[in-house]
Amino acid sequence: NSYGDTIRHYRLSVDSSYIHVHSGTVLPPYNEDWLKMLSVSNEEFLEEFNKFPSSRFRLEGFCLITVKDVSKNMAIELLKNAILHMHTSSIEEVMENVERAVGELLGYPGIKIGITPFFKINGKVVHDKCCVERFVGIHSSDKTNDKGKTLQKFYDLFTADPNPIILPYVDETFLRNNPSLKGLAENEIRSFLIYPLQTADGLLGIFELGSTEEGVISSKTIDLLQLSFPVIIDFVYYMLETFHNRIERLVKETFTPLQESVEWKFNEVAWKYLVKEDNHKTEKMDNVFFEKVFPLYGSVDIKDSTIKRNLSLKNDFIIQLRAILELLQAITAKVPLPFIDSLVYKCNKLLDLLSNDLSNENELKVREFLEEEVILFLNSVKTRLPQFAVEVEDYLEKTDPKTGEFHHYHNSYETSFQKINETITAYFQQEVEKQLKVYPFYYEKYRTDGIEYNMYLGQSIAPEIAFDPIYLKNLRLWQLSSMAHIALANHHMLETLLLPLQTTQLILVHSYPIDISFRKDERRFDVEGAYNIRYEMMKKRIDKVRIKDTMERLTQPDKIAIIYTSATDLNEYTQHISFLQSKNILTDDLEMLELEELQGLSGLKALRVSVNY
Repeated sequence: NSYGDTIRHYRLSVDSSYIHVHSGTVLPPYNEDWLKMLSVSNEEFLEEFNKFPSSRFRLEGFCLITVKDVSKNMAIELLKNAILHMHTSSIEEVMENVERAVGELLGYPGIKIGITPFFKINGKVVHDKCCVERFVGIHSSDKTNDKGKTLQKFYDLFTADPNPIILPYVDETFLRNNPSLKGLAENEIRSFLIYPLQTADGLLGIFELGSTEEGVISSKTIDLLQLSFPVIIDFVYYMLETFHNRIERLVKETFTPLQESVEWKFNEVAWKYLVKEDNHKTEKMDNVFFEKVFPLYGSVDIKDSTIKRNLSLKNDFIIQLRAILELLQAITAKVPLPFIDSLVYKCNKLLDLLSNDLSNENELKVREFLEEEVILFLNSVKTRLPQFAVEVEDYLEKTDPKTGEFHHYHNSYETSFQKINETITAYFQQEVEKQLKVYPFYYEKYRTDGIEYNMYLGQSIAPEIAFDPIYLKNLRLWQLSSMAHIALANHHMLETLLLPLQTTQLILVHSYPIDISFRKDERRFDVEGAYNIRYEMMKKRIDKVRIKDTMERLTQPDKIAIIYTSATDLNEYTQHISFLQSKNILTDDLEMLELEELQGLSGLKALRVSVNY
């Protein structure tokens, strides 16, 4: 039967225990083969059954037929089936099935529902249209940010007061006072409910219910819905998990890629932990560890990047301070105020400070003056001295971080800096993919004032492929050649850079294999053992190392520097350099240098050779 638009379900139960069967003749004995015939061949059974015509029997008595309304049970089953198929159906399909099931559970035609999880990023509620885009009353603005703010409002509301909102009658006064629920009018909702979905994990989301008929929804509606809430909460958990999986996958793919060369080891460790967990053991997950791998380290730095950054900021500050000084003097000429004189004094004092190199302390003083005192004064000028409105607006336009004149030099530095780093990153990404086809290794890079990278290869990283020293020699030759190509690329782009920044190229050679393990806190590999720590110390201290008994830095533009400690490394790299010289990639000015002693490090030597432009 149907009631309005809602289907009703009934279960019929028949009790025939009060019916007696009488036979007017003697029946043949019971034959067990009849059951066998029924399971094998219906035709054979019917043939036997024809021996018992109904005319030989008389039925006497009565039976009881009970009709029970099981619509609620069927609605819950329909709801459960919708949630069971949520992994293979779209979110919208599941929502439609849930809406139909809730309508049947309540017995209300034309019911509308909304299920909105509280997706969070860094503790802030956000709206994600990929997981949910169906509301009943929450304002469906075209601006995603507005939806996020609206959801945050409801999250804060139900966190403070977890009681549901029940509106049997939605009137114009309520809609005027609650603009975030103007979607009720858009959907012609006359009766409305918002129920917070709360579990031991906290406030997960909200469930909305609306009807186009007045007075349909009341406190009794919540009682009827109690059976459905556990199933709906399962659906919310699924949507939350889907959202976080998408974020985690995107972060993993974009920012912390797990390279194929080492992914197998992470999978192995994870599987071993799952086996322990299944066996109810409490051991911690093992760490990912690779022993006896050969390290390669390279650094492409932008020469004097800190000095040039400070110089660009200094030039911008001077231009801006002179501009505000000129504006202040123009104002005080017509409206003499002692406060303006104090600003002029501070302005001149800061210009005197900038006559020297820009320090962090002086940079902070200038920023505080310009961003706090000057802006506060100019806002007052716009209100009290409208005759200077044009001059003030002109100044404020020049403070725009992207296009303003007061950021010209620093923006030129940043644009040039980014272009160089993007070029280096793109080159390495392409080249590393090529080299991985030769033999598996692990590669990780870091952004500093340029690019630093580590590479590790060895038998433990690729246990299925026999390791040969030729792979290490090949990668070292590639590393040297790639540094030459980066220097060449930087040389060619100098004319196109807004600020001509130059790169320096440094390679650190380590003869002996080391052990590395994955640091979960920093999500990167680090060395293991006291002996191997010396290698890490070298990487951190060689970036500004000088040639012995001089003030000259080892790293210079247009050159590649190679730091080594053993004669074996010297022989190998002189051969690589000689080969690249024969290809006209490097010039014939090879230098063999001794380096100054560093803290905890002595006896370091270096090769340095120019790139052939």
